[in-house]
Amino acid sequence: MAGVFVVTNKDKFFEQMRLEHNKSEKEYEQCLDILSEWADTQKHFPEKPDRYILRYVLLSNKFSIERSKEKLDMYYSVRNLMPEIFSKHPLSPEFIKESRVNYAIPMPKPGPGYKRIVYCQHNPEFGAEYFYPEKFLIHILHVAELIFHTDDCCNYHFIYDCNGLTLGHVPRFSLVVMKKVGFLLDEKL
Repeated sequence: MAGVFVVTNKDKFFEQMRLEHNKSEKEYEQCLDILSEWADTQKHFPEKPDRYILRYVLLSNKFSIERSKEKLDMYYSVRNLMPEIFSKHPLSPEFIKESRVNYAIPMPKPGPGYKRIVYCQHNPEFGAEYFYPEKFLIHILHVAELIFHTDDCCNYHFIYDCNGLTLGHVPRFSLVVMKKVGFLLDEKL
């Protein structure tokens, strides 16, 4: 049975957008239209980005159209650069299990400043032998994609509770995974 994933309020969204970016709803819609028209001309995009993705890119780049175009281009290009991350299906048995090993739960109501908090934690019932940093990264990206496609918040904070981690988890982090995380944080998100 489907239900409400997260609570959103368009009026609060636009109020916060005016406070943070000094833009009206009309200016916001015009910027989204510019990005949408530009995206239509990008033949290498596998799909036309929906308005939620355009919104996220526009807000995260502080209404800079050129930077938003660069990030949107990278948003789709990085999928070809890292197929080992972006070819995984969130409903595969592997990632159903991953969602039990590592939690990533968006709080249902936005916090102050209309920001969404996403709570992440390693389930302490699963030992270090079940922890795979790359799978965790992919799981977080799946949750982030879902949020970006459905949410009207102005910003997001991912909080990781390390309570379930032990020293046995540390050796499982590799430089390759850390480099991928850094690249994705710099370029995609």
